[in-house]
Amino acid sequence: MKKCDWLTSGGSMSPWYCLFLLITANCVLALFASTADCDSSKDNYCNKKLQKLSRDREEFSESAESIEGEEREGEILHPGREKQIKSKKMKIFENATRLLTRNIRNAMAWMSGADSNVGLVNNLQSNNLFKDKRVRDAMLKVDRADFTSVTPYGDHPVSIGYGATISAPHMHASSLELLKNHLKEGNRALDVGSGSGYLTACMAIMVGKTGKVVGIDHIQALVDDSKRNIAKHHGDLLTDHRIILVKGDGRKGYEKEAPYNAIHVGAAAPEIPNQLIEQLAKGGRMLIPVGPEAAPTLQLKRLFTFGETSSKTTEFQLRYKLRPTTTASSKLRCIKMKARDRSLKIEILVKTAA
Repeated sequence: MKKCDWLTSGGSMSPWYCLFLLITANCVLALFASTADCDSSKDNYCNKKLQKLSRDREEFSESAESIEGEEREGEILHPGREKQIKSKKMKIFENATRLLTRNIRNAMAWMSGADSNVGLVNNLQSNNLFKDKRVRDAMLKVDRADFTSVTPYGDHPVSIGYGATISAPHMHASSLELLKNHLKEGNRALDVGSGSGYLTACMAIMVGKTGKVVGIDHIQALVDDSKRNIAKHHGDLLTDHRIILVKGDGRKGYEKEAPYNAIHVGAAAPEIPNQLIEQLAKGGRMLIPVGPEAAPTLQLKRLFTFGETSSKTTEFQLRYKLRPTTTASSKLRCIKMKARDRSLKIEILVKTAA
């Protein structure tokens, strides 16, 4: 059977070569899943990615078989359709490349672990989890080992007791990157569900000496632990009142220090609390996961939520296209981030001037 060129410029690649690439990626992820330290969140994540890649491979295989059959039909009955077949081949190739790239990048987000804080931050930057220099400086200054003694530089969530976790580093990096323009010198920020205090400390570094960050958590023991964690190497943030840590209902925010230029919410909510919207400064940004709390998705403290040992929300992975929409109020612009798990979405609210 006559061979059609894969590309108009020539070449011998066939759709089956792309299928081979997807199979290879599957094997790489399988090896990663079997050799990585198997805490349950990472293991669940790997299994989900392998299942997704397998579905992509099957879909591509069906497309490749279909186009090959059409090619045979075209040569026998419709010789003039060779150009159309080439175009379809190119489309399949582009789809396969996109699927392969997406799955590999998503896997890399969990492969940024290192044996030191510097190594961890370098890996996160190399894997494009953040680009901003201020995010890098903050994460270098705040050592994760001050906030957990269990694999502090592993790129996965770690339990800190009381049913809570410190999110995976790539979650924190992505969150800071999204909020970077609202965490400037002199700004105010609110961290809802502050947990270990790690992200609160990073935010405080970014808003500088004239800024202020409030961390709120509903568990008093975590509030106390976070104060001890921050005091290890950044006690001045507490004594200078650049960080305020309080116990309370995060859904109600902390009106005393409002309005806030940046609000980060570290747990899923069924809907966006009105009190948080009211405490957002004009031009401010709120990052909040919205949806069923049991959904494995995306979060900012857990800016993503990718599976944890329990049914709680854990972490999100930030690979979403922003879709601007207009709310009923002209003063509030809402950007929705479509999560991989469609049962949960991320809302970014930007309050505009009246």
